[in-house]
Amino acid sequence: MTENFQKTKAVKKDLMIVLGTLLSLAAIITFFVLLNSDKIEATRVQNIFDEMYYEVKVGNRKSVFHSFNDVAVDYLHAHDEEMNDTRNKEPYVTYYQEILPHQYTYARIYFQFFHKTNNGVGFSFQKELTDGTIISIYAKYNKKASILKKDVIIILEQGQDNTHLREESAIKAYLKEHDISAKELDNIYDELMNDKILTDWTKLYDSQYSPSDYGNVKVVTQWEDW
Repeated sequence: MTENFQKTKAVKKDLMIVLGTLLSLAAIITFFVLLNSDKIEATRVQNIFDEMYYEVKVGNRKSVFHSFNDVAVDYLHAHDEEMNDTRNKEPYVTYYQEILPHQYTYARIYFQFFHKTNNGVGFSFQKELTDGTIISIYAKYNKKASILKKDVIIILEQGQDNTHLREESAIKAYLKEHDISAKELDNIYDELMNDKILTDWTKLYDSQYSPSDYGNVKVVTQWEDW
């Protein structure tokens, strides 16, 4: 009886050791899967904006932008949809004004990694017209939906204050009054996004896409039918 009891006890001990080993292995595997999840997901790149998103997210502080002399790379605290601090930081890339085309005063690329539904890449750039009015273009790529949405804001300078026209009706009225066509907005977008930002990207990165071929992405333009 005692001998059988000892054998049973030994078997249980061996089983516990095996179980502990399996649990440890499972934990290690889970850790490495999570560690490499971004790299695994990056294999699903569908377009030029996915390339930028994953290069910066996976490369972190070693992304190609850190070796590009025409920009500064900085970081902001990341917030989720409810504006809660995620305790993470997200990078943004700012072009030095002196290297931008004539009349362009600002160009920046934003990266969002910690939103449940709105992760992606944002592009913001501004062109100052001869009367001091600023045309501000904002293009946001939503990674989950594979949609690039382009919007325009008019910034009117009045002394020390800036008045922003954000309502579509007000923007359309202003453009009509000042003979600024939808085609001119297209030209502003092309000159900064395609001829500068994405052209620079294809020089920095071995891209599978180009400024004339974004890849699999739907482009929605606010002023398309104006």
